[in-house]
Amino acid sequence: MSEEEESPSLDEEETPDDTEPETMDPDQDSFTLNQEPSDPNYSSLVDNITNRISSASSVCKRSVQLISLLLVVMVAVIVSYSPPIRPVTFRMPPAPKLTGALTENSRLRSTQQILKSRIVGPESIAIGSDGTLYTGLANGKIVSVRGKVITEIGYTGHVHCSSEETCGRPLGVRIHNESLYVINAYKGILKVSLNGDSQQVLVNMRTNLFD
Repeated sequence: MSEEEESPSLDEEETPDDTEPETMDPDQDSFTLNQEPSDPNYSSLVDNITNRISSASSVCKRSVQLISLLLVVMVAVIVSYSPPIRPVTFRMPPAPKLTGALTENSRLRSTQQILKSRIVGPESIAIGSDGTLYTGLANGKIVSVRGKVITEIGYTGHVHCSSEETCGRPLGVRIHNESLYVINAYKGILKVSLNGDSQQVLVNMRTNLFD
């Protein structure tokens, strides 16, 4: 191969390209970036969001106005209302001196529990003229106690009752004219003879006392 063939010819040399490189116009680029998409769904979505924000803002404004109106009305009512009560100042009188019946003592320290675990739930005690104690128990029984002897004189419940409502619950007891009067939480007011011969319901719980 000859040197003429290997060396490039001057005619074939590349000439500089006189075409100027493309440049980006900053304004044009900004306009392109800020331009909203032409998709109609996008425009619809923006309009929907705008409408919802506007609606929520309107509801909030109405709520604030309504609350403000209610507060004004409440304040006006409170200010204009004059209650019929006229409170007066009350001062406790000076405490009495601990003398006479109020003298401190330790009598209760010498008390003794009787019939422990033999009677359950006595609420009230009546004392007969002979010293016999009468009381009602949690199981509905009414008993007399003389010394250590317990005698059942009445019963306000059903046979084999299993609840306080069916067994009855004797509460207050009082003696009057040789009879024991018992207030029962579920049965009413009962009259029981002291010897246990009879028992009578004087006022039933279903009785309307206000007719």
